[in-house]
Amino acid sequence: MKKNEETTDDKLIALFFDRAEDAVERTEQKYGRNIYSIAHNLLNDEEDSKECVNDTLYILWTHLPPDKPNCFKSYIAAIVRHAALERLKSRSREKRVPLGNITNLDELAECLPSSDSVESAQEQAELKRLLDRFVKGLSKRKRYIFISRYYLFDSIERIAHALHTSPSTVSRDIAAIKKELKKELIEGGLE
Repeated sequence: MKKNEETTDDKLIALFFDRAEDAVERTEQKYGRNIYSIAHNLLNDEEDSKECVNDTLYILWTHLPPDKPNCFKSYIAAIVRHAALERLKSRSREKRVPLGNITNLDELAECLPSSDSVESAQEQAELKRLLDRFVKGLSKRKRYIFISRYYLFDSIERIAHALHTSPSTVSRDIAAIKKELKKELIEGGLE
């Protein structure tokens, strides 16, 4: 594989499975900015965000194989989100930073069932299925807002800037999305 040729996700995964030395480097070239952005949106700290990038790349190296993700970009995003949340919790325990950076997840608490009520693996799978269906059913704009806010942890201001609209418009859209989600979950029996 030549250095300057486009590396697809399948090729990247194959590099990891072949234990090729440039697997990590090529992944960082392709997804490094995205990894850093997700970490920085949560941590708001350059050094910790860079550490999350390194942690994510290390986890990829140590977990591929045996894991073989269906969607490599989503797999990477899940790893960095987990690493950043763990780092945020650790910083909070050290009293360096309050957990205020994850308030956007708290916004969804009024819609999602509590972890106490989602007792079985079957109920958790049903919740995941309902959430997947809900997100796929959103308009392109609302899907972008939902994923940006609750998956990538973007600020309302950043989302508004990307959509060329005002933060108050995005806030209204978020309120409408949450109302739709709550209705969907109630109809699905996961109140």
